Amino acid sequence: MPPEDYLYDNQQLWQPLYTCYQSFIACGMPIIANGQLLDTLRRIRCFGLQLVQIDICQESSRHTNALAELLYYLELGDYKN
Repeated sequence: MPPEDYLYDNQQLWQPLYTCYQSFIACGMPIIANGQLLDTLRRIRCFGLQLVQIDICQESSRHTNALAELLYYLELGDYKN
């Protein structure tokens, strides 16, 4: 049998954290409210109780080429060498 304080739906997680967020905003502390707390609230809305963090990966040569082009355009040197 799960413990009594087991979370069963997204709202049980969302509501207390959103109340904290609103309180920080109301008290003039947007830097705290809009940091990791806001990130967590966004994850709750997107993924629910699972709070999945997605790691998007791509083959590294595409990143290398993109950075090389940016640095060349900004005249900051050659990234590949």
